[in-house]
Amino acid sequence: MMKHLFHWGAILLTLFALGTLSGCSDSNSSGNGDIDVTGTAVMNLSGGNGGSGSGGAGGDFTVETYGDILIKKSGTIDTSFTVPDYPYSFGPVVLTVASGEMVTVAADSVDVDGGYYLVNDQLFLGNGDGENNDPLVTGIDVQADGVLIIEGSFDLRVQDAILINGTLTVADELSPIYIGSESYIEIGENGLITTSATTAGAEASDIGLECSGMIINRGTVEANGTAGGDGGEINFSANSFLFNTGVISANGGDNPAGVGGAAQRIYLTSKNASLLSSGVISLNSGDGSIAGGSGSGLIRLFAGEDSFGDIVVGGVINANGGDGAADAGGDAADIDVYASGSILINASFAANGGDGAAGNGGAGGDLTFSQEDGYDSQQRESMPMGQFKFTGDISLAGGNGTADGGAGGAVSFNIADPNVVLSDIQPIEIIGFATLNLNGGNSSDGSGGDGGSIDCNSGALHLPISLGSVVNEAAISSLGGSGALDIDGMKGGAGGSLIFQVGNEDSIDDIVVTNSGTIDVSGGLGYQGGDAGWVEFYGHDEVTNTATITANGGEGVAQGGNGGVIELIALLNINNSGDIISIGGTGSLGGHSLGIGMYSGYQTVNSGDLIAAGGDGVAAAEEETTGGTGGRVELISQQTPTSNSGSIDVSGGIGDTAGDDGIFWLDVPEAFNE
Repeated sequence: MMKHLFHWGAILLTLFALGTLSGCSDSNSSGNGDIDVTGTAVMNLSGGNGGSGSGGAGGDFTVETYGDILIKKSGTIDTSFTVPDYPYSFGPVVLTVASGEMVTVAADSVDVDGGYYLVNDQLFLGNGDGENNDPLVTGIDVQADGVLIIEGSFDLRVQDAILINGTLTVADELSPIYIGSESYIEIGENGLITTSATTAGAEASDIGLECSGMIINRGTVEANGTAGGDGGEINFSANSFLFNTGVISANGGDNPAGVGGAAQRIYLTSKNASLLSSGVISLNSGDGSIAGGSGSGLIRLFAGEDSFGDIVVGGVINANGGDGAADAGGDAADIDVYASGSILINASFAANGGDGAAGNGGAGGDLTFSQEDGYDSQQRESMPMGQFKFTGDISLAGGNGTADGGAGGAVSFNIADPNVVLSDIQPIEIIGFATLNLNGGNSSDGSGGDGGSIDCNSGALHLPISLGSVVNEAAISSLGGSGALDIDGMKGGAGGSLIFQVGNEDSIDDIVVTNSGTIDVSGGLGYQGGDAGWVEFYGHDEVTNTATITANGGEGVAQGGNGGVIELIALLNINNSGDIISIGGTGSLGGHSLGIGMYSGYQTVNSGDLIAAGGDGVAAAEEETTGGTGGRVELISQQTPTSNSGSIDVSGGIGDTAGDDGIFWLDVPEAFNE
């Protein structure tokens, strides 16, 4: 486990105040300011394909807040930032490693003039006089092409700045690096901190950087395993700002003769200010000639952990499981992103399960974005949460396997219960997405995986009212995977579920559900077709839908799957112009349709075609077939009569025995006629 170096100190006293000014950091910029985002991003939470076993289940997508939820094809976002020119001081006693020089810090006391050594986590400069009066080193300056080597497993702490433009490493690859400064730590563009293993199969050691001021990484920090060795743990903890424009990696090693190495964790924390990253963060497990490495670990980015801070992230973040060439694929690690201020993300995230060439596929990792309210530096007043915007590709797919496919990972966006004025509420904006894929995986000899669930709820928190609408423009697919068609008992996967929900009885006016993205939660093919999932829109004031919504049962050899329930519910008005389809799957026994409903307190207006038909009875051989039962379609208004110009189809499926037709209710709920 990583350990803490020291607690909060005089955060900027040494940085800006009385010491000798030694230099200024070189500023650099990341990003190009506010940019337009168009609908090209893809979110892939699909389950992996299986062989003798089942396909993996699709992952879940959840958004919970008390404000607007906006899933849009286009928008703008600004994740640019500039690393300021911070002044820093090395203090009076500096460990300097000049270009081309190699310096070792001894693990024990040495009485050598000019020798450096550690005692009780303190760094001393020997003066060779034989007396116990060696001065403490106050700062470290490793210049370009210089190498600083640390012996033993000790914390190395200094009062003033640490600047790494060369290499910082350890004498023993089993030893960690724990360094701390009470003012300033910077790794330059050509700087390297490494505990990566060099012996085949060896694990990397840990790296910990802790600073009472800020941490800036422009270079490379690595703790990678080799030839099946596990990666180490990397922990950055800054009491002020944390900037990363470089590379941070703690990968498990690929193993050409065994199991891939596992990834552990990377933690980046800014306790009382913002965290800004535009570089590469990598926590991949290694591939193996037997099994792939499994990432049970975590990437965690936390801005303003103790008080307040924004998080701004660009670049690439990876946490994939390893592939297994002769066994199972490894699970991916999880990724958590927290902030007590704004969350602004324009990055690529991948946490895919590894493929298993002779076993199960690995599970995709989970990706969580969470915003909570922070406090001012004196812990007196709550601070506004700020913006919550995300764009960029997400891939958390389950790995393919010759047995079971791996499950897809889950994505969640949430805002905690607030202590702020409700008028300060900002929407959660998920922008630039063309498609959301939560499909279950297919299986060649087993059953298909189920589709994942989608839950967008703007009234999910324990507040007296809800202030948010749900708007979706992305195409959403949560299909059940295909199962074996020629093996009795193998099923198509069930389609996923989707709910867009706003408000409660005390909510304010003008909160609505608006959908213009196609939605498909149909079941998968199989010897028995998979049942479709269900769709529900609940809008406090209004539901508007302009897109096609499909929840068909999967085709089956023996029996078709049932078509799913699709419901639109509003306290006031419903306006639907999209086609809504719930058809039972074909099979010797056709699947039934479970129906379509629209229920409004004021008026329902529908111009889309509504199909709730039973599945046809179809047989590959000469056998009796039976059509499925048609579903119920209800269009209900309570103040102004329903207006319907769309076609209605509730027919039963054809077959040697035809299925019964369903029922169409217009402004007379079935419950009133029972």
